[in-house]
Amino acid sequence: MKLVAGLILTLSFLGSLSFAASADDCSSVDVRETMNPALQKRFYAPYDQGQIGWCFGYAAADVLSQAVGEPVSAVHLSSRYASTVTGIGRFARNIFMGKTAVAEGGFIEGAINEMQKLGHYCEDGAVTSKGTVLISRKKGIYEFGYALGTGFLMSYLKDYREGICTGDCNDFLDPLIQAYYPHQDVQAVKDYITKNKDQSLDRLVFALFDQACGEGRKDITSDLQVISYVNSISRSNNNDFQQQQEASDHIDEGLNAKKVVGLEYDAKYVTGVGGIFGGGHASTIIGRKSIGGVCHYLVRNSWGTTCAYKDSIICEKSQGAYWVSKDTMNLMATKVLWIK
Repeated sequence: MKLVAGLILTLSFLGSLSFAASADDCSSVDVRETMNPALQKRFYAPYDQGQIGWCFGYAAADVLSQAVGEPVSAVHLSSRYASTVTGIGRFARNIFMGKTAVAEGGFIEGAINEMQKLGHYCEDGAVTSKGTVLISRKKGIYEFGYALGTGFLMSYLKDYREGICTGDCNDFLDPLIQAYYPHQDVQAVKDYITKNKDQSLDRLVFALFDQACGEGRKDITSDLQVISYVNSISRSNNNDFQQQQEASDHIDEGLNAKKVVGLEYDAKYVTGVGGIFGGGHASTIIGRKSIGGVCHYLVRNSWGTTCAYKDSIICEKSQGAYWVSKDTMNLMATKVLWIK
């Protein structure tokens, strides 16, 4: 009996050592190394969501891109999610953000689920993922460049439909339509928006992007099983609750499986945004390594090449990413997920 008890204690001790080793794992991982060239080109380049709160859609497009094996349009995916927000969801957004042209804010898993319901995605080559485009305007003998994003496109379309498109709207709307819908007639797009005033602008804009997919439209042929962890409580799609662990434990699980990990978090831990409401943001985690003896995670952001981070954050400007320590990650993460 003592021998059996001793064996059980030994196995329990070894099991605890195994868990501890897993929890302390900081071996170098870069999930991009396992990707095909098309995906590597996307994931090594900066990502810019532009002047619109679609960070969740850009993160979801990254997670979905790895799952389907080719770059997915973040603009098409984001506008799809925005087009589904109605009722109380839009009312809540109006409280916090005012009556914007389209719905902003959302969740990575919700965006992925909406694409699965839609049944197809759009290739990045057919509908851009660029949230900001450069447009020139001439004033006198001088020509100036303006960085305008998806948010401006939506806002100017709204003004045009309401008959108040003057000034900047009058100057920039047509080139923005040309940039985002390069294969569609500009006037036809404007006529479509004005002739369907009974429908929300969100749905009309998505319908235009969906039509623009053309041969870039690809069916989602398999079930997208999302594994997600919320507030340090792990769960699956079956809502089975398991042992509480730190966010980093779950992130390591995804990275060790070479998965792009979706991250929803409070950005006030890495930058100066936030205020009293915090800085709700979404990105993806694509790597891990030890820096100066401290475990860090590589977060792919959707703010272009900015390095406007706190001093403790290590910026990778050319990649549009940053390194954040494990301890800070555990403070800021609210949800992590990947597609199994």
